[in-house]
This record gives sequence, structure tokens and C-alpha cells, in this order.
Amino acid sequence: MPYPPDQSKKLSVDYFQLLQTRSVFELEDQPDQELLQFPEFIAVSVTNIEQQQQHLLKLSALTLDTTIIHSRPQEWEQKFNVKSADDIRKIIEHYRSIPTRLHRWQFQSASLINQNDNLIIPIQTRMKIGLGMVLKGFFPSFFKRWSLNVTDQVLRFVEMTEPMEQSMWNEVHEWMGKEMKALFEEICQQHAESDIDIDLDTDLFTEEESYAVDVDQLYGGSNA
Repeated sequence: MPYPPDQSKKLSVDYFQLLQTRSVFELEDQPDQELLQFPEFIAVSVTNIEQQQQHLLKLSALTLDTTIIHSRPQEWEQKFNVKSADDIRKIIEHYRSIPTRLHRWQFQSASLINQNDNLIIPIQTRMKIGLGMVLKGFFPSFFKRWSLNVTDQVLRFVEMTEPMEQSMWNEVHEWMGKEMKALFEEICQQHAESDIDIDLDTDLFTEEESYAVDVDQLYGGSNA
């Protein structure tokens, strides 16, 4: 990497180095055109981890298998770093809400991810894996950019699964649409420009500040 993580915030970005980096990683000049129709996914690129966990925890369900239904609270804490009984209930509800057609794909993917029973994957990491699965399947160019900012572990799990079929988009979008919309609205509010309050009944200049305009002088005497 031309910009090590511990130094990237201290260095100014050189445009030609940026072009070289884009070439090395085979990044397109513009991400997927389909993103123009779904701006809520673009919002993912400017969210922080707290916002993702608040709105996108549902995506962690894509990495879970049926064992979670019978897991004890102690197992949830040890294997998934989930301590709240309310969070456990919500995640199980998310798992059960997966549409039938998507669930067939999810079952195979979750089996690959969970084949090692001793592997500990926190629910926050699973959320990122689930998001990566969606981006990989439907927005591959954007996925390449997104993958530069996640850990090797997250990327490894995403890459081991088969991409979602394009024909499943309606089910996927409907399943996670409410959460993506809420995230998008929060980001829009966060980046909204403040309204400028101008009193049109008040002169912008005081009498002392007002002055006459000499047209001849303004145009260099061309109208003389």
C-alpha cells in the first residue's frame, strides 16, 4: 500500500499517486452506474462504524446458521460478543426474516463461514461480512473500493462465498431496504447545508457604505 494505515492521515494525497493506486487495484474511474438508482448504498462510504452497527446489524444474519436459535446467552457472548437479551432476540428475528429465495443462498454461505465451530466472529464483524456479500453481488466496482477499508478477515470470508445472483436483487433490496433508507436519511441530515437567513426588508448596505457606480470608469471609458 502506498499509504500505510498509521501514516495515511498525516500525508497529503498526491493525485498521480492516487491514479497509480487506482490502476494497481484495477479500480474504475467511476463506481457502478446502478448506484445512481440506489444512493442509499453510496452513503455506506461515508458512515462510521457506530452508524453501521446501528442501522445495518441485520446484515449479520446472512452469516449465521440455525444453531443460533438454540444457543444460550453465554454462547452468544463468547462467540458473537452479544450480551443483551434484546439484541439476541432482534438478531434471531432478522435471521428468520430472510426471504425464502435468499435463504437458500444464505444457508450455503453460512455453512462455509461457520464450518469451524471454535472460530469466534463478533457480530460486528459479521455485519461487515454481510454488507460485503451484498456489495460483491450487486455492485462489484464499489465492492473493490469498499474492500480496501476492511480487514483481511472480513474480505476472506466474503471471498469464500459465491456472489448473489442478480435475479435475487428484489428480495435483497426489499429485505434490507428499511434499514438502508434510515441510514441514508441520517447521512443526509448530517451533511445538509445550513439555511442562510436573509432579511430582504433590510438594506445590505448602510448609508455610509453605499456608493454610486461610475459606469465609465467600470468599463474603462468605452461608453464615454
